[in-house]
Amino acid sequence: MSYRSALVDKGRRIFVETGARNVLGELAIVPHNGPWYPVRLNPPRSSESRGASQAPRHERNSEVLLDKRLADLRAGNKLEISSRELGSGIWIVVGDPQPLRRRRALIGYVATVQRVETL
Repeated sequence: MSYRSALVDKGRRIFVETGARNVLGELAIVPHNGPWYPVRLNPPRSSESRGASQAPRHERNSEVLLDKRLADLRAGNKLEISSRELGSGIWIVVGDPQPLRRRRALIGYVATVQRVETL
């Protein structure tokens, strides 16, 4: 099975741009959606971490396989992902995507994401 055929979901990056000033002189923030790309969202896995209060905190992180055209994605960026298995939602990238290679050729990226909003 090829890498392209494994990307069964679709995702797009959400850009945040500043618009014109409103009557109060504040800049308006306008979300802008990028084009759809093939991705694969894997089901969440539980991880336990300890915060400042040393109480265990459970976070639900998922892993997403990205098309190599999403090379400019960084930690903190938002993605809208439409998945047949997990539904549609807004996800935030937790860490920088790691390259996925086959021999020397770059075939895509793997990123850890966390759900922010369900659509």
